[in-house]
Amino acid sequence: MSSEPSNTAIILIPGSFSPPSFFHKIVPLLSSRGYLPLPTALQSAGSRPQGPATFADDVAYIKSTIQKLVDEGKDVVLAMNSYGGFPGTEATQSLSKKERQSQGLKGGVIALVYLASFLPGVGESLRENMGDDLPDSIKNAGDYMTMNYEEDWKNIFNDLPEEQARYYMNQMPVHSTVSLSGKFSYPGYLYIPTTYFLTEKDKIISPENQEAMVEKVRGLGGEVRVVRSKAGHVPMLSAPEEVVEVIVGAAKGQ
Repeated sequence: MSSEPSNTAIILIPGSFSPPSFFHKIVPLLSSRGYLPLPTALQSAGSRPQGPATFADDVAYIKSTIQKLVDEGKDVVLAMNSYGGFPGTEATQSLSKKERQSQGLKGGVIALVYLASFLPGVGESLRENMGDDLPDSIKNAGDYMTMNYEEDWKNIFNDLPEEQARYYMNQMPVHSTVSLSGKFSYPGYLYIPTTYFLTEKDKIISPENQEAMVEKVRGLGGEVRVVRSKAGHVPMLSAPEEVVEVIVGAAKGQ
């Protein structure tokens, strides 16, 4: 299902610990193609006066963003990185283009793009998905998890020059611990055209794990188009042109 660029919004959802500014390289590229790119903050990334945000808080915020756009008659593509796949997918319930058309409504979500992202299973939390791969520092965190700013850049941004990797590492805030325990319930990837951008140099979600998630969805009857890249875990920073091509392709129904 394709859409005219002028009527298509691209909601960009970052991963855990990540600010929406991590999409800064692809925003102008999408704008130049006529699309409306909207980097969207996770409520769970960063501390806040009212306390740590939950998975449900992330979902509600993203859903409200989608709802506003589709009520304006816009078609929406969600591009999600890492943890962003959990709340992003969950937020699409009742908002797909197909569902809205059946109700005589304009607008709707026309595509999902997973950028080195989790493809969560129903009833699953990110904590459960990662299992033994979850670092002890996160397993034993209090209200907020923190990163090891001197070491973690080597894995998160392993495909960037060290100076850039350290720069982006220093942009990463704390992240709500409780958000990783939220249970996923709506497999939007079974009902909305889905593309998976598989990152072969990823040291956070291994290529093997990415492959396994895709195959699990296919086993449920979902159709997933896979695009492979030599990028690492945050491809919108290391391979922005590739990411934009994938997003635009998804928006065009390719």
